[in-house]
Amino acid sequence: MEEKKENSKSRFLEFLNRIEVSQYKCAQMCGWASGYLTGLKGDFGADKLATIMRVFPKLNVIWLITGEGSMFNPEKAPESDTLESTKEEGATIPFEMFMQTTNNYNKIIAEKDSEINALRQEVDKLKKQIEK
Repeated sequence: MEEKKENSKSRFLEFLNRIEVSQYKCAQMCGWASGYLTGLKGDFGADKLATIMRVFPKLNVIWLITGEGSMFNPEKAPESDTLESTKEEGATIPFEMFMQTTNNYNKIIAEKDSEINALRQEVDKLKKQIEK
């Protein structure tokens, strides 16, 4: 039986090391901020676990959460592919993940556009007050 690590973060980092995926690359694959794993203290929340399960189907989530059992899903061979495959020209991700990430970025852009427009209106108001 494999040695238990103290939390899901340390077990996940062990998994990433085993499959030779950097923390930065993992963050890209999962749609997280580049420093998310570095800043994480302890265990993952449900939303992050769901992402991990989708991106790394060969990872045994029971092992990730509890440290019990094998690192890899019994039905998945350790050599099976993650949802990401590396090619010379760069990394590819599944279309569904791409669309989810694109939609998230579009929401952020829309929020920023709204904020910019509100600030422009405020600047215009202040300019008119100065001109008086």
